[in-house]
Amino acid sequence: LITLGSPHEGAADAYVAWEGGQYPSGWQGPIRYRVNQIEKALFETRNQPNLRRPESFRSFFPSLRDMLPINDFVSQDGDPLVITELTEQNQFLKNLHDTISTIVNKGVKLFTIAGTSVKTLGEVNVTAERTYEDEQLNRWRDGHPNPETPPLDSDVGDARVLTASAHVGKHNYTIPGAVHHKLPDKAQDKVFEILGL
Repeated sequence: LITLGSPHEGAADAYVAWEGGQYPSGWQGPIRYRVNQIEKALFETRNQPNLRRPESFRSFFPSLRDMLPINDFVSQDGDPLVITELTEQNQFLKNLHDTISTIVNKGVKLFTIAGTSVKTLGEVNVTAERTYEDEQLNRWRDGHPNPETPPLDSDVGDARVLTASAHVGKHNYTIPGAVHHKLPDKAQDKVFEILGL
């Protein structure tokens, strides 16, 4: 099993979209355009024109919850929040993470390839306060972010996924400067090498 930048332990930018209903700093033009188009089409087909973000993201893109990190990545007023204290838990990745060791123990060789040396969101800092608008829109339930748009704060990732989240097990490879969407191209020689081709 070979994975390329798979967020085995989640990706913090999913939290920004899920909790805040806003585009994370790492989501560039093409991703934003696609999400806007899908959201617009779903507003029309589901007849929910008044649904506002983040509820529209939660309704139309439920897989964002399956991308939430499973490690401690939120700090509130400078103190780390334990993952179990957050409003939303990612049971999908927790279960998958536990299953991976079972798969490996059954003889499946797992190889992970990750990008690194690219600015990536690793931690979200929030305050204990929420604005009136936060409460009305049911957003930032764990606290309002500070700064407003969480910045890309780590150099150990691929612009979407931290290297540590993409690496699992013993056979881990990194490709410096490889951004997430370019990993299939940048990693092809390593994949061929792993496959003995």
